[in-house]
Amino acid sequence: MPPKPGFNYAFLQKPKRLFQRASSPRPGAVSDPDIKDSDKEYINLAAELKKAADLLTPQLDNPNCSALSESIGQTVDGTDQLQTQIQIEMFSPETKALMDKLIESLRPSQSALYGSNPQGIVRQYCAKDTRISILEDLDSWSDNSDYRLMWMSGMAGTGKTTITYSYAKALYDRGKPFASFFCSKVDRDVGRIIPTIAHQLASLSPVFRDQLGGLLEKVPSLASSTGIPHQFEHLLKNPFKGVDQGSEDIVVLIDALDECDDPEQVGYFLDQLAQWIEGLPLKFLVTSRPEAWIQRKMRPTHGSKLAKSISLHDIDEAKVKEDIKLYLEQELASMSLSNEQLVRLAGQSGSLFIYAATVVRYIKPKGGAVPSRPRLITVLRLGTRSDSKKSSNLYQEMDQLYTGVLKNALGSELDEQERDKVLIVLKTVLCAKEPISIGGIAALCGLDDSIDDISFTLERLNSVIYAPETSGLVSVFHASFPDFMFDPERSKDLFCDPDEHNHLMAEQCFGLMKQLRFNICQLSSSCITDGSAITQEQIEDAIEPALSYACHYWAEHLTKSKRSDLCEELKDFFYQRLLFWMEVLNLKRSIARGGDELFRVISWLPDVSNDTDLTTFAEDARNFVTSFAANPISASTPHIYTSLLPFCPRSSAVFQCYWKYFQRLTEPDHRAMQLREVAALASWKHDSVLSVAYSHDGSKIAFGCINGTVGVQTSHEEASIFMPQVQATALFAFGIFRNPKASSSKDHSAGTPQQSGR
Repeated sequence: MPPKPGFNYAFLQKPKRLFQRASSPRPGAVSDPDIKDSDKEYINLAAELKKAADLLTPQLDNPNCSALSESIGQTVDGTDQLQTQIQIEMFSPETKALMDKLIESLRPSQSALYGSNPQGIVRQYCAKDTRISILEDLDSWSDNSDYRLMWMSGMAGTGKTTITYSYAKALYDRGKPFASFFCSKVDRDVGRIIPTIAHQLASLSPVFRDQLGGLLEKVPSLASSTGIPHQFEHLLKNPFKGVDQGSEDIVVLIDALDECDDPEQVGYFLDQLAQWIEGLPLKFLVTSRPEAWIQRKMRPTHGSKLAKSISLHDIDEAKVKEDIKLYLEQELASMSLSNEQLVRLAGQSGSLFIYAATVVRYIKPKGGAVPSRPRLITVLRLGTRSDSKKSSNLYQEMDQLYTGVLKNALGSELDEQERDKVLIVLKTVLCAKEPISIGGIAALCGLDDSIDDISFTLERLNSVIYAPETSGLVSVFHASFPDFMFDPERSKDLFCDPDEHNHLMAEQCFGLMKQLRFNICQLSSSCITDGSAITQEQIEDAIEPALSYACHYWAEHLTKSKRSDLCEELKDFFYQRLLFWMEVLNLKRSIARGGDELFRVISWLPDVSNDTDLTTFAEDARNFVTSFAANPISASTPHIYTSLLPFCPRSSAVFQCYWKYFQRLTEPDHRAMQLREVAALASWKHDSVLSVAYSHDGSKIAFGCINGTVGVQTSHEEASIFMPQVQATALFAFGIFRNPKASSSKDHSAGTPQQSGR
């Protein structure tokens, strides 16, 4: 039988290579006697696979029987599955349990995964038969392109997350392996991306899982490393060393990267991605807004096959409007809109799908009875106004829509007090650092209203605010709305002043934290870990959501305001409730962020206060919190009082303030404690260091080594940026601004290393 026209035999090259490489058993990452007992069977299987490779080679050189070749392909698929099953079954239950524990130590961010349903976050699929060409381009890239990286950029509202979510579904439906990380208000730490991706890869590849588990068993600290270079090397590159390089590439989706907290770390992440990607059997799809600092990182060098890009806001507008028209037709089908009305609404939307989605929520909100026809007419009139003073910005139509929606929510039937209440609720949701409960909104607004009253207020804002009944956590629908509200030129008299409202929320946070008390969860002993002494449900019962929010975010709100009138509240908090605050963070497994929050305060204080005692207390408090977070005793919250405080340096302002309340505790030798210095909060090993410099705010350390390496890294974790120098670096200095630095070398050269980020 002659070969079928166009039949592709290339797929047989992979099993041939696999058969030819078959050899004696590969050493397992986790030792197990059951594996050794199976060596003989494995050797026999390897011999059979080599024979199969010898028989397969002539068929590939001169294929003359398509039926036989297809049969071989089916056999190969079965063999792949059998080999994987053998690898899994060879582990004993004890070994599997150990492996599971090691992999779970990566602490993946579950809410960032495709298919998750994080509270307060809305992710949707593309409407039927829309965005077809973009999804086809992504398919073509992942299946056939040599480019390892695809960057999909677009302004807020162009549909990046919806497209990425739909593409993830397409990959899932096709059975194509992929991993994902959807950045959001909930998941905005760039340091969690690689551990979460590695955790997913471990479930896709038994060999990768075996290798990764072995590395984590040897060096458990790898699971908690926040150094991005270490994450790429030890959580991705090294585990892939044992994986068949002829295997199918796995697609990794990273959506809304620009929503991560630290632009500098995001830039550094992209630098590391470019460095490591070519050695990995992975293809990355990264989406973000077209920020200039990201664009510089993603721009490919001449002739490079590294990166390809899709710009959503540059796609033919006619094609986008056709997709938006189709979406509106489906969502508003019950209203039987005319073609003219649909065309006009699509025209008003421009390239912004979020405009169309907001129109739909405004005209026909889910679960709400509203006058849909009058609202439709109101929206249609927005596109016909001939105001010569209209803004010419790209979001002109979006601004008109948001203004119209809010004017309707603040309708004439409301009195001034009711209007103020709607605005303060709206601004609180806008400034909140995470989705918050209705009770939390009331507390952070300083309102005495009932839950029903706040719910009614939120209903007036349901076109722009997401308040699901299932989770009860409230957030904004889309990032384009805060963009509008925080821009005085666009929102005009509706403007939300972040300085003013963050000041209000900081004040409310300090008020809420006056509920803090000693041993808030009534733990009986420091000899029992928190995990054994109390359940998560009991912790949540003792620490209400509003109090938990205040403990986590008071410093962020405080430092976003430039007013000094809260310094007395800050001093009262430091001198009365610092240790109680630490209890809450530790019980909520967030103690590591305590040092970061206090660092914000230390950086903010010189701009608003001349109180050196307050600054000293903040610095000592940060050292105290960070020492606890870095110590194994943090597994038991009572050790704040029974271990950390007694062993605190006597010169510490924290010790001097709080020790008098705990004098009955065992006290270490007084003379030894007088000599004790503050322990190093972090340490790293490099080549011989010739020079060191610190940034003016203490957040970064720069150093020059004898081998010519220049390093810049954060002072509390191993997140480094390196640039080779020709000669040993003898001098390094920071400029007066945040980023500029200069170095000089023994060859009399001087330079300014380029730093990642903005």
